[in-house]
Amino acid sequence: KVRTITLLRVAAAILVLVLASTTIYFARDRDPGQIQQVSSLKENTEVLLSDGTSIILKKGSVLSHPKKLDKRRREVSLKGEAFFNVAEKTGIPFNVYLDKTTIRVLGTSFNIKEDEQGMVEVSVLTGEVAFFEKKNSENAIELEAGQKGIFNTITSKFEKTSFDSENFLYWKTGILTFDEQP
Repeated sequence: KVRTITLLRVAAAILVLVLASTTIYFARDRDPGQIQQVSSLKENTEVLLSDGTSIILKKGSVLSHPKKLDKRRREVSLKGEAFFNVAEKTGIPFNVYLDKTTIRVLGTSFNIKEDEQGMVEVSVLTGEVAFFEKKNSENAIELEAGQKGIFNTITSKFEKTSFDSENFLYWKTGILTFDEQP
């Protein structure tokens, strides 16, 4: 009888240790808080994420992200338009989720523009991105520097073109360039 009670106490102590260790392990890297950054209607807002990624939100745009990005996943959500300069982290993709599309990169700079009519434009300045439909990852295009992808959320069709000026960044830079154009 004494031996049974001793065994039960040891088992209870081990169980408490296992539960405490498990709780600490899962709570250590977990950050339950999401931050929602809303750019005012008067000026653009710059956001610096914990991994070194820099994001400039166009006036009236909304970015949702964790306070500290996960060591295995880097994910944010966007409504509106923003310029991303993603810090390179080997083997850890950076995902930008919009209402119906996702952009996946490892380290690059690009602009995303989502409008009210159901069009999403991704223009890549440096590096490469994968641009795909959220509900159908097979419906995708790859874009590299100097290319723009347009997704029509109504027809679920992609279009890929090249761009020869960075005038689409006027909202960010305040600069328009016209070389040999009427």
